[in-house]
Amino acid sequence: MALYGGPYCVVNMWLTGYTWLHHSDETVPHYDEQAWDWMKGALGTIDRNYPNFINTLHYNIGSTHVLHHLFSYLPHYNAYEATLYLKQFLGDAYRYDERPVWRSLLEISKLSVAEQREKGVYYLISEFPYHEKEN
Repeated sequence: MALYGGPYCVVNMWLTGYTWLHHSDETVPHYDEQAWDWMKGALGTIDRNYPNFINTLHYNIGSTHVLHHLFSYLPHYNAYEATLYLKQFLGDAYRYDERPVWRSLLEISKLSVAEQREKGVYYLISEFPYHEKEN
């Protein structure tokens, strides 16, 4: 258990949290089959502000995740520089969260409901949209 079970649980918890951070945010749209296409799906992620030691351990995949979705075969050692150019090219379509990753994790843990804002496009929100607010 100590040699396999513990490390297995830690790695899976880490990868699940890491993936959750990159695909969950109030600014990241989620699409159904009516609205989805490859480019929208590829841009359905967000770069996060990870501490340097995490970026080093993960070859900057957390802070260059949008690029990874668009160019998955790009070598990791070019990802940081390529992201600088990608930000310029995408403009407002590029998503980056400059909050510390621990704060982002806390904030996205509050997102519990998907709200449809246009046909086939959903965003995660923290308040149930059908609750009437008490006066």
